[in-house]
Amino acid sequence: MKKPTLTITACLASALLLAACASTSLTKVTVAKDYTGGKLTRIMVVGVSEKDQVRKDFEDDFAAALAKLKVTATPSYRLIPKAKEKDPKAILALAEKAGVQAVLVTHYKGTTQTKQYMPPPMPYYGGSFGTYYGPVYSYVRQPGGYYRTVKFVKLESKLYSVPAGKLIWSADSDTFEPGDMKDLTSGLASAVAKSLQKRGLID
Repeated sequence: MKKPTLTITACLASALLLAACASTSLTKVTVAKDYTGGKLTRIMVVGVSEKDQVRKDFEDDFAAALAKLKVTATPSYRLIPKAKEKDPKAILALAEKAGVQAVLVTHYKGTTQTKQYMPPPMPYYGGSFGTYYGPVYSYVRQPGGYYRTVKFVKLESKLYSVPAGKLIWSADSDTFEPGDMKDLTSGLASAVAKSLQKRGLID
């Protein structure tokens, strides 16, 4: 029996794969048990990078992505002059002066690669025995799928109170093959916001 070749199934599989891009998962999520500061309404985002432009791009895109989720966030470079960006006390003092309640610091931890199994596309079949059995039989008997190398960008994010500088929340994140900085920050913002909302730290 000739194996069914269905473009629609292949297209759907590709669409699902593309939709998965920039998806972010959080691990090692911790929350301070002694935090009593209530819900946060204004956060300053800090991207720690060896390159100033990468930091600015990350902070702008991350703040914008959080804003779409109704989280008020300000890029740190707009509040903290370069001469002060290495001084934790100055950062907290300037953040407090600007009405910021917490500082969210994120830095890059590396990129990992792993093999992912891609199964062959499922065939389309109808409701009768004849239109079901043939395609399914061919599908089961055909050669297996294939493996592809996928990348995950690993970040670490920590949220500190202002002005005390005490840790409120922290997490590591894995983002699946972000296409660019906006993809990366969009996936991260969504995951972080959901985690903070779940724990009652933001609305």
